[in-house]
Amino acid sequence: MGKKEDASDTDVEGDESIASNPLSEEVPQDDAKREGRLLVDATACPQDIQYPTDLNLLSDSREKSEELIDFLYKQELHGMVKPRTYREVARKEYLVIAQKRKKPHRVIRKGIGQQLRFVRRNLKTLGTLLNKYASTPFSVRQLEYHDTISKVYEQQLKMYKSGTHSVEDRIVSIHQSHVRPIVRGKDKGSTEFGAKLNLSLVNGYSFIDHLKWDAYNEGVLLKESIRMYYRRHGYWPKEVMADRIYCNRENRNLLKEWNIRLLAKPLGRPPAVKLEHVSPGERNPIEGKFGQGRRDMGWIESRRASRELQRVGSPPLFWCSTWSNWPGGHPIL
Repeated sequence: MGKKEDASDTDVEGDESIASNPLSEEVPQDDAKREGRLLVDATACPQDIQYPTDLNLLSDSREKSEELIDFLYKQELHGMVKPRTYREVARKEYLVIAQKRKKPHRVIRKGIGQQLRFVRRNLKTLGTLLNKYASTPFSVRQLEYHDTISKVYEQQLKMYKSGTHSVEDRIVSIHQSHVRPIVRGKDKGSTEFGAKLNLSLVNGYSFIDHLKWDAYNEGVLLKESIRMYYRRHGYWPKEVMADRIYCNRENRNLLKEWNIRLLAKPLGRPPAVKLEHVSPGERNPIEGKFGQGRRDMGWIESRRASRELQRVGSPPLFWCSTWSNWPGGHPIL
């Protein structure tokens, strides 16, 4: 990512931090101006995808591979006999299990094994058909599907043989292969599927500091968020309010060194006399901004199938959500 001339500019660059120069090492001096409060938090932007299960994912992969086989087969290249896919048998075997009200583990495992064999056969057929072409006839999207199906097969086969339910860089949708599971530990669901973003809130205005499709620990990004606050406003924050995950010892020592007050519960045993370090509801503005985005701005269950469209589309939704705080009404574009 190239360096910007204006230090206040921000840019969304895929899985990178949203900053003009994220590698810079600005450090506040003792006499530097400190003003304002910075609120930081992270959330996930769930995609509008079917809840992923191993059986459904393999069935989708099988059906898409059958479509690719239909597209590739040409009588003049491959002869009069079209390769068999057993799609009707495979669909029937899938529905026998998918329509069961209760699915024991052994039944699910049997179905996964069946679908794995069907997908393996289709991938082998695709390779045979492709060998007859001088160059790939696939479009970019079809090529993405082919690569995704191959990776799904490898991941599912590895989990099937090892008896586990986790694998590195796991694909949860063949139609949006960039989506990854994000473990959040919420009451509604322990896992969400979509991009994870780190948000800063200053005087009601939202800034996306970091957007990534893979899970990450937002606690290590506090230093970067504070530096981006300085680049945007020209001075350092006087106070920082953050969730518990940001308030580790390293960040506490850093803020103490930078003479920035951390509004959080101190570490160690609680004192005999109860001290209120953070009033209840002080973090509500940033939680409310998440709720506003989910409810009104449409970035919950996003239907942007493309990784690029989601990357470009998320920041404008937050810009729109800050218009109500613009002095004198909405800004003139």
